Amino acid sequence: MKQVMEKIHELVMAGMDAWMKAGLLLVEQIDKNSSFRDKMAEKYPDISLSLLRRLEQIGRRELHPRLLLMDSAGARKLRSMPYDIQARYVDEPIKMLSLCGDGTTDHLAVSVRNMGGAAAKQVFAEDHIRTLPEQRAYIESARALQPSSKGKTAACSTETPWKAVRNKIHVLQPCTLDKSDLMTMLNAIT
Repeated sequence: MKQVMEKIHELVMAGMDAWMKAGLLLVEQIDKNSSFRDKMAEKYPDISLSLLRRLEQIGRRELHPRLLLMDSAGARKLRSMPYDIQARYVDEPIKMLSLCGDGTTDHLAVSVRNMGGAAAKQVFAEDHIRTLPEQRAYIESARALQPSSKGKTAACSTETPWKAVRNKIHVLQPCTLDKSDLMTMLNAIT
């Protein structure tokens, strides 16, 4: 069984090496003739334009090929980062802030392979990996928008998220309303 696993791993790694070589060759040809990718897709319909674009990204060192083997939310976010960041964190864990129940913080080292959607949103900004202080700010911002126990968002807890003006209700910020909130709103405009 161990030999079979090693053989499968060897074949996958050889395939990844072939992707890199194909990507480099594709980029070389596209740089000579910008319509090469389209002609290639026409001649070989089993190779989609989407795959050719991915191979081009690999060849231009915009996409680390090992990220194509991963489908976690963290890996998908890492694909959008610059290549040097991809190359570093394809193996190296990323520091992720964790809030403890007593209000203190800790940090975990999390691999992108194991990073779910919420964690990826916390760790990855649009164009970089958030620092621990940036992650804290992200968590606090997200917390402010989470529903409180009364059904309103935490951001709505100190003042009403709506106002009544001339028989109309103007909702001022995102919130969730319960039956008593709706009755209060109706009473305000009648």
